[in-house]
Amino acid sequence: MNLEEFFAGAAGGCQAQGCTHPHEAVVMHASCHKGKPTWTEVDAKKRTITILCSVCDKKIATIECPFIN
Repeated sequence: MNLEEFFAGAAGGCQAQGCTHPHEAVVMHASCHKGKPTWTEVDAKKRTITILCSVCDKKIATIECPFIN
């Protein structure tokens, strides 16, 4: 997903079934190890932000951040 898609998804609310209220913040967690921390990896060369499970390194999301002029 790219940065615009990420923010559009956040503005649309959470993924909880039946949820209809808007959210101002996004909280991401691993489905493999709920309640455990996540790691954030920033790759400046690829211009990506990747969120990983701190227990098993499973990728939760990768966000592409294009250059902004």
